[in-house]
Amino acid sequence: MEDDELLWSQRSVLFDRAGQRERPYQRIEDMSGGRIKIQFYGAGELIPAAEGFDAVSTGTVEMNYANAYFWTGKVFAGQYFTAVPFRFEFQGLNGWMYDGGGLQLWQEVYDRFNLCRFLRQHRCADDRLVQETDREG
Repeated sequence: MEDDELLWSQRSVLFDRAGQRERPYQRIEDMSGGRIKIQFYGAGELIPAAEGFDAVSTGTVEMNYANAYFWTGKVFAGQYFTAVPFRFEFQGLNGWMYDGGGLQLWQEVYDRFNLCRFLRQHRCADDRLVQETDREG
């Protein structure tokens, strides 16, 4: 591996889904000209399923794929960034995150755990992918 290449591990609290190992990670590798490679691990493959929060916080793995409400026992506010208690649909959650200060508050909560939060893309009821540009009109 070259000095300017990154090899990161991402694990999931969920079981491996068809295509999750390749789809977004291959795009990242292609866009970076091969400099960034991400190895995806399903639940229990690299660490126990529910230990992603601590694994990323301590640097055991670089990324974790899970809903923030899974970490309510570690950080009670986590549930507020995944639709609890409001039961947002994707439009409401995007509004709260992008226009209501949700992303900034979420990062403030995660800062003390050495974590950086990312909001995944959302899907409509008919499974259309909603990009951030879609919400602008």
